Amino acid sequence: MLNLKIKESPSLIHLEELGIKPSELADCYKTVCTYPEVKPAFQASPKPNLKEAIKEIISFSDEASQYIPDEEPKMGYDKLQEAVLSVKRMKGFYDYIKEDYNKIKLLENFSKSEKVTLNRWTSKEKAKEYRDSLSLELQEKVINPTLKQWREYCYVYTIKFVLPAVEYYHELRQKGSMLNFQDLLLKAFCLLRDYPEVRQYFQQKYKCLLVDEFQDTDPIQAEIIFYLTGQDVYEKNWQKLIPRPGSLFVVGDPQQSIYRFRRADIAIYNLVKGLIEKSGGEVLKLQANFRSLHSIGSYLNPIFEELFSSGQGKFQAVYSPMQTV
Repeated sequence: MLNLKIKESPSLIHLEELGIKPSELADCYKTVCTYPEVKPAFQASPKPNLKEAIKEIISFSDEASQYIPDEEPKMGYDKLQEAVLSVKRMKGFYDYIKEDYNKIKLLENFSKSEKVTLNRWTSKEKAKEYRDSLSLELQEKVINPTLKQWREYCYVYTIKFVLPAVEYYHELRQKGSMLNFQDLLLKAFCLLRDYPEVRQYFQQKYKCLLVDEFQDTDPIQAEIIFYLTGQDVYEKNWQKLIPRPGSLFVVGDPQQSIYRFRRADIAIYNLVKGLIEKSGGEVLKLQANFRSLHSIGSYLNPIFEELFSSGQGKFQAVYSPMQTV
């Protein structure tokens, strides 16, 4: 970061112009590091018309401010009143609203201003009108679409700023002869995918593969499983591989899935299940529960039935009743 500031990096300068602090990109950096095999998209999005959006906000605030009491209510201003008053305060500072990131701040204030308390306005009728129509219409037609387009516009610049840091971390690990968990998975995956003799060696060493807790399996782990059991050692597309008869046994309960736990993906669970069935494998449903009392099963089943999908869900587990024994 210090080098970027000293060299007056254009990417850092542009990031600051967007009102984004490098420290705010920590989660973005972690996500990119966690999914090294995924190549980020770089399709640029057009910049939204912030001027028009702010114009709508100011017009609404000018009208709504007439019904806000001069003296703050005993319980304080509600969220919409606070948003309106913030626009009223900033309207006099042209230089403040001139900056794009300050325009975004005002829009974000309004995006969080859904709560309207009728008795804190001088006109309950107007307050009700704002709550039920005008404020919601402003959010749905102006604020939310503009903020969405702004985030899409900023995306390319944030990714371009983060990627060199990801690459630096990768080079640092290489220089120190270090590997993290994802490195271990990726290198094992590449070794099995690209070298048939390596695949053949491990297939001869491990005749059968038993996988437990499959609902929490990483997408790369799923590919490794098929490379270790697939009949054609030269096929690189893991989804085309057919496991050798008797080589693969998988146990999993999608209702127990801890979504995104260690990159676990319920869609991968469903995909692998389909590939196993397609290749002649059999799916056995084990629904008997020997651990729980009947009272627990009868209490939980209606709850699970309501929460889980009834049909084949790509991103959600399908409901399966607990049969207590």
